[in-house]
Amino acid sequence: MGRVFKNKSKDRRESYQISNDTQPILSTLEDNCKEIMEVLSYNDDFSTRSLQFNDGLCRLLYFETLIDTQIVQSKIIEPILEMKSGEVTGTIPIRTIKQVKTFSEVYRLLMNGYCAFLMDNGEIYMILAKSTTVRNPDEPKNEQVIRGNRLGFIENLDVNLNLIRNDIKNNHLTINYFQIGKAVDKRVSIVYLKNLTDKSLINKVKMRLESIDVDTIHSSNDIEQFIEDSSWSPFPQILSTERLDRVAGHLLEGRIAIMVDGSSTALIVPVTFVAFFQNTDDYNLRWNVSTFVRILSLIGFVVTLWLPAFYIAVVSFHYEVIPQQLVFNVKSSLENIPFPPFLEALLMVLILEVLREAAIRLPSPIAQTIGIVGGLVIGTAVVEANLISNTMIIVIAITAIFSFVIPTNDMGNTLRIIGVGFMIMATFFGFLGMVFFTSIVLMHLCKMESFGTPYLLPIEQQHGKGVKDSLLRMPLYLLNRRPSLAKPQALEQEWVSKDWEDDGRK
Repeated sequence: MGRVFKNKSKDRRESYQISNDTQPILSTLEDNCKEIMEVLSYNDDFSTRSLQFNDGLCRLLYFETLIDTQIVQSKIIEPILEMKSGEVTGTIPIRTIKQVKTFSEVYRLLMNGYCAFLMDNGEIYMILAKSTTVRNPDEPKNEQVIRGNRLGFIENLDVNLNLIRNDIKNNHLTINYFQIGKAVDKRVSIVYLKNLTDKSLINKVKMRLESIDVDTIHSSNDIEQFIEDSSWSPFPQILSTERLDRVAGHLLEGRIAIMVDGSSTALIVPVTFVAFFQNTDDYNLRWNVSTFVRILSLIGFVVTLWLPAFYIAVVSFHYEVIPQQLVFNVKSSLENIPFPPFLEALLMVLILEVLREAAIRLPSPIAQTIGIVGGLVIGTAVVEANLISNTMIIVIAITAIFSFVIPTNDMGNTLRIIGVGFMIMATFFGFLGMVFFTSIVLMHLCKMESFGTPYLLPIEQQHGKGVKDSLLRMPLYLLNRRPSLAKPQALEQEWVSKDWEDDGRK
């Protein structure tokens, strides 16, 4: 069952509500205009224009900063002055015209780039004239690929949905909208294939989105924190991506994409542990190269998680596992170090994280200088000052390099947090502590779910069918069935024909 999210600050939320916003519109132009002006006239960018239509006085209200003035002049004002009478929907050559019944609808649509057309008989029509200034879709900088589609999402929801529609030309592709936020509502959409996606999954996603009760949301990351199954778990349970082809691939496997207006990131549900080690290039390169890269990512996961803890356990408890040729080198590097291995590792990890955060927030030319010069200068200085051993510098550097192999940033952040826990256990209990902490992590992963899907599928399955596109990446002609992880509905005809399956390929 989805959790219910309620904002405990009820009084604070109600203070944001515009007074009388649920009141139905009144019967006269003067009363309606007075009601709206009392609420919104304090804005310097709020404009009003008087017009004559159907032998009566009408008013056009809008925010100058939200609308396209050329659309207002050429497609609203000029047709009204020219025709002078008739139906509003037939006179104004704009497709999106809505007649509203309450002031809440008026305020909400005005804030979304609509003009309010108030007639003398009390009717109010909302006319879309929104100014659209958006950047062109481009390849996401944090998800670059060697081969394949270069299109990525932008901050405009309509443009993003247009990209998906053009990529998946299927009449079963379904888009549902939600309005989330009490003070400032945001438009949220879910995208799925109606004939493929499991109905219980669709209902579960809708229920969790509808249960969100907050003042406002700023991005898809806010949605992720509200609807995930285990908010206290360090492991990500929802996959975030800015790539069109990645979203399209998951939709065709029976999953659901969640998108927020104003955010370029799409959320994919449900996902499993192995999904965070797959990237788009896995399907653009040959299967053997893709398998090698995927295995390399899993090796990076193991090294990032265990290497610093393994080194601490070895030098603290288990010197006997070090080859005899290296014992004296390791021992000599530790002789003059005043700190225990755990403090050495913790200090270097903190320095590495500070350099990483500085590189993210500084301009690119300065960030590169900070990363290279800072790493060299600090690394050389701490070794010469006998604060950190040479071996520890090597261990932390190798760990940092392997962490960059992991395709998704969310999983990389998780490993950096859990890695500290492994180092603490290795400091006090050696290998025994590492094994114990590993067992705890594995039990936690076995217990986790993502929207009803076990987190460790297909690793925990008893058969090997699910491994063809999880730990490994088999040739495309062997991937002749959709993954069962998202429990997709059965189709009348799978995308891979029986002829292709039995054409003699081995």
